[in-house]
Amino acid sequence: MSVAGLDDESLLTVQQVADWLKVEPRYVYRLASSGALLRVYVGRYVRVPVSSVRAYIKANTVEAVTPSLLRSARRTRSSASAEGCLMGKRRGRRRRFGAIRRLPSGRYQARYTGPVA
Repeated sequence: MSVAGLDDESLLTVQQVADWLKVEPRYVYRLASSGALLRVYVGRYVRVPVSSVRAYIKANTVEAVTPSLLRSARRTRSSASAEGCLMGKRRGRRRRFGAIRRLPSGRYQARYTGPVA
């Protein structure tokens, strides 16, 4: 769909907005009902202003992050990356039960595996 010739005052159909965003018309209705897109009722038909679609695209555009920025953020975040662990150190006590399961009665049963070394 070509939107170059449209001004901000123009109204688009739901199908035109869906084609522009390359989504299903159902999703456009969901965006309109959630308030992310403005909608105008023309009788029983729903129309969406071009300015609303452009504002939605601008608000939800995320710039790409370069890999060098990711590496520097990972290095400065903690000493965990120096140890070679991306998830960081494990905090808290270790779970002392081998398995926890839910019984048909709704209660939980835990099997004790013995002392932790």
